[in-house]
Amino acid sequence: MRKSGIWASGTLAVAAMVTTVTPAVAAPATSLAATSIFTAYEKGGMTGRKAFIEGCGEHSIPYHGSYEWDARGQSGHLFNQGSTVPHYRLSSSIDTKQGTGFAWVKILIVC
Repeated sequence: MRKSGIWASGTLAVAAMVTTVTPAVAAPATSLAATSIFTAYEKGGMTGRKAFIEGCGEHSIPYHGSYEWDARGQSGHLFNQGSTVPHYRLSSSIDTKQGTGFAWVKILIVC
């Protein structure tokens, strides 16, 4: 919104223009585009159907043939069936992959 005006003081007149700008709303830091991605494949060698798992929090892993980890600043904690303690941790800064099967049933992407 713009406002303009002229203020007079004695013999001196001052013109001013004020511009008000509404601040933009920033996207949350935990948006999907910003998180690490775990890709689970149905078969070994990164083949068959695949599921992309991203976003902060706990997720079930639907396929167990092979996987890829695209590290984007968040670590991944992998859990076996019934476990409350992570069996394996994926780095927040190192991409990795495994072309053979695994037993993890859920992943916690830590943000």
